[in-house]
Amino acid sequence: MRVLKRVRLRDGLSLRVLLEEADDVWFLYNFVAQGDKVSASTIRKVQKETASGGVASEAKRVTLSIKVSSCEFEGTSARLRISGHICEETPYAKMSAHHTLEVGVTDEVCLVKEEWDAQHEEQMKEATNAAGKAEALVLLLQAGLANLLCVSSQLSRRLALVEMPLPKNRNVYSGYAKALSRFFKETADALYLHVDWGLLKALVIGGPGFYKDQFLEYLLQDAQQQGRKQVLQKRDLIFTVHASSAYRHALNELLSNPKEVRRAAECGAIQILMVSEALLRSPEPGQRRSYVQLLQKAAAAGAETLTFSDQHSTGEQLALLGGIAAILRFPLMEEAEEMEACDLRESKRLAP
Repeated sequence: MRVLKRVRLRDGLSLRVLLEEADDVWFLYNFVAQGDKVSASTIRKVQKETASGGVASEAKRVTLSIKVSSCEFEGTSARLRISGHICEETPYAKMSAHHTLEVGVTDEVCLVKEEWDAQHEEQMKEATNAAGKAEALVLLLQAGLANLLCVSSQLSRRLALVEMPLPKNRNVYSGYAKALSRFFKETADALYLHVDWGLLKALVIGGPGFYKDQFLEYLLQDAQQQGRKQVLQKRDLIFTVHASSAYRHALNELLSNPKEVRRAAECGAIQILMVSEALLRSPEPGQRRSYVQLLQKAAAAGAETLTFSDQHSTGEQLALLGGIAAILRFPLMEEAEEMEACDLRESKRLAP
């Protein structure tokens, strides 16, 4: 979010902001309160008299100011519907008439709060600090298909999609190696275009088979040849995980059993921990405390911790996974394998 204008009032503040991404729309949804004044460009039906003396309706784009009575967020389109009564009369809208403003990414919005406190100031600092927004980038990869997704604290969204058919026959005459190299180049170019490597928190490359590992090797070699030092400096934040496909639903294929997540935290295996806000607002103090402690333990071990609203598509997907999920630094041994390994260590210890 970019602040375009800021004017201090006697007890409040007037802001003009540009909504640059979906998270900004979600922030505004939580920030706007009943009684605030909001102004934005909108479509209003206006009536005018025709030459014959009749009345005709016409949709006209105008800027209107309303006093907020309610607010709705549409997660799929990342748009905000702000309803209220017009508080500044115009030639196209009478005072106190009802109107609903619809705003989304790339829209400018003016907001006036009659009361402004330290909490509002802190919230605005967080909203305008792009470097502070925790984000994980997920690249799902399979033969001829790459899906680059950004998972933030509020939403998941697609940044790029690369589709390029590869020959099914992999012999030397099919051109498979050349086609695969071209596909990897397109995918790497998408990463270079959409990723701010200086702010990168984590890049997860997932997919079936060896494509993810082959691409990571290609990416590092390409970065070396092109002198992209920032990519090479972030090597420790790039890791590969298994996923069944490169389609978006594979984003759900994360470690999501609460018991297994806790075991992963005990092992220091968690790279990214995702928790639903619903769990952190649990009416049971013991349950709420246990999830807070889990977040603290994962963060202390160097994990990236993200909390997701249960009112968003990402939060809804997380709720289906039990409200908690994790991406791992390394695979965990199955409990049976772990017990077998423990038995083996114990037998060696007792052996004469």
